[in-house]
Amino acid sequence: MKIAKQAVFAAFILSAAFFVRPALAGQPSAISELPAFTSTGAASSVNAFKFPEPAVKGPALRSGPAPVVITVPGLKYSQLDIKALIVPILRDLFEAVFKKQKLTDRQSFEANFQNYLSRNEAALAEDPAAGATRELPNNYLEARLQQLPEYAENAFTIIPFPWSRNPDDSASVVPGFVDKLAQVYDTYKDTGRPIYILAHSWGSVLMHDAMHRLEKTRPDVRIDRFITTGSPLTPSYKVIRSYVDVESRNEGLTTIVSKPSIVREWVNIWSSRDILSNTIPFADSNTQTDASVENLEPKLIRLILTKPSESVQAGKDLTKLRNFIPWHKCYIYDFNAVIDSLKKTVSVTVFLPIVAPEVTRTRAPH
Repeated sequence: MKIAKQAVFAAFILSAAFFVRPALAGQPSAISELPAFTSTGAASSVNAFKFPEPAVKGPALRSGPAPVVITVPGLKYSQLDIKALIVPILRDLFEAVFKKQKLTDRQSFEANFQNYLSRNEAALAEDPAAGATRELPNNYLEARLQQLPEYAENAFTIIPFPWSRNPDDSASVVPGFVDKLAQVYDTYKDTGRPIYILAHSWGSVLMHDAMHRLEKTRPDVRIDRFITTGSPLTPSYKVIRSYVDVESRNEGLTTIVSKPSIVREWVNIWSSRDILSNTIPFADSNTQTDASVENLEPKLIRLILTKPSESVQAGKDLTKLRNFIPWHKCYIYDFNAVIDSLKKTVSVTVFLPIVAPEVTRTRAPH
């Protein structure tokens, strides 16, 4: 029970468990380490923050005034043994691939799969990222956005919403976010500049609740675009959904997901292999990032079941494709994996073609 509880909780502290790509490693950021909210200092951090000047500097992007982009990070990384989650995920995958098979084929499959698991469970549960991960700073979203050429051209402004990144601080953080969001709107409302929110992981849960609170006290506020990435607001896995409900209730957050009335456009970006995320019915659009790799998994499963000499490597490759850790970070750092058994390198670019345009474009789609 203890292991299962730790595994479920650990799933939510993965948002900062990213590899530092060479482009970011050791790179100084124009936004230095930002003050973090704590359960005792949230209000003072909000009041101490100085907003950038509202005037538009440099060329506006595409059409209209340059956006103001609020960034909200996810939770911090912690030591994690993912065996308790990886194996059930693979069981579900095998079941989905073979669900249309004849009964005799299914019985044979189940026997072969159980035999394979008993021999290779330890290998399947290995974390491909072991030894290669590091804690990212509080400003990992801002640092990535600052690499865009549009940022160098002053085509958008970044306003970080820092916090402790501890879910147990949610109750104390959200009221500060409500006040700060109102301050951002009041600062920029007369400039005509659209206000966007880029939230990752648990940061989207905090902002969803903050905006629902703000709509009751300041219905005049307008958020032009709410961009959620890897959001656990409506996770597909029951165990994750149960955790979100319990944690939200404990922290006094709403458990009912709906589009805040102060939001004009809600864009949700998700991955089916990121078990923390899912489509959000109330979003105006849902973009899946990992559909291109779906055809590889059945091939790997058949290698596992029909080629004993290649089964161990195929199992490790399947684990790479189904490991939710790199998929939960793909919105910022993309997804890359070498699939040795198929002699293939999988590269899924997410940030530049999908996330960045939502941050920089100023005209909502028709």
